[in-house]
Amino acid sequence: MQIALSGLLFDAQPFGEFVATARATGCAAVELRGTRLQLPPDAPPERASELALALNGLPVANLATHVGNFALLDDADAELQYALAARYVRWAAFLRATSLRVWPGWIASSEADPEHWARAARQLRRLAQGAAEQGVRVAIELHHGTLADSADGAHRLLDAVAHPAVGLVLDPANLMQTPAPFGAAAVDALGDRLLHVHVKDHAIVPGGDPGAYPFRDYLRHIGQWVPRMEVPRLRQGPPWYAKRSLGDGHVPWPAILARLRERGYGGYLILESEAGPGMPTGHELARQDAATLTRWIGSA
Repeated sequence: MQIALSGLLFDAQPFGEFVATARATGCAAVELRGTRLQLPPDAPPERASELALALNGLPVANLATHVGNFALLDDADAELQYALAARYVRWAAFLRATSLRVWPGWIASSEADPEHWARAARQLRRLAQGAAEQGVRVAIELHHGTLADSADGAHRLLDAVAHPAVGLVLDPANLMQTPAPFGAAAVDALGDRLLHVHVKDHAIVPGGDPGAYPFRDYLRHIGQWVPRMEVPRLRQGPPWYAKRSLGDGHVPWPAILARLRERGYGGYLILESEAGPGMPTGHELARQDAATLTRWIGSA
């Protein structure tokens, strides 16, 4: 298992700072993001070449875009999103990225109609066919509020897509908020469809915690890039969460890493640290969490 650094902590920082931190912390690869200072959907054609020059051989584990949401779009809007996703596929191929993250649809799996599943599967299959021809896989992240908000939802989606170029990104901190199993059992539930693992730590907290944020905070965060979301009508699980440094939250990472090793997982552990009140930020949080994750890998 190798560590890759997500650009999440550096969405508002110059790209060079992100790359320098990835190298300084010993990360074997990076996860680029479809954000303004990395690779936004309206970037000029030369932007990919600029990124490749700055990376200077540092591999790209994943290109995490915010395109897709096919389940909720009519044919005209889906075609526009498909065109953006296809553009990202070309960029991913140029950068030799392993995969491209695409959102299938911002509606809870338990509340989606058959047509939601069909729309998402139709466009994802089409995208996967083109991506496979260019050596890129399509990555679907398990995330609360989406069709892939649990292992069951993710498998239903991939069964409908029926294309081997589509895989899953496990994010246990996301699954904590579904709620769904987010410990070692989450690894078993995804089986051989697991493509990458997002590593961050969050905690379940009382509403008065200084860093407390509600379940619906993803609407604000992801809503920066995705304009349409269907808020789950039925909500289960704790109402308040907080971002934490690795080891200070409730995600049982040592047990998850041990299970990944038992199953022979050889993919990337993508460090997707998020800063909260009282926590370090930027380079320092990446350095701290990379050191913790490296120690855990050695003990797994």
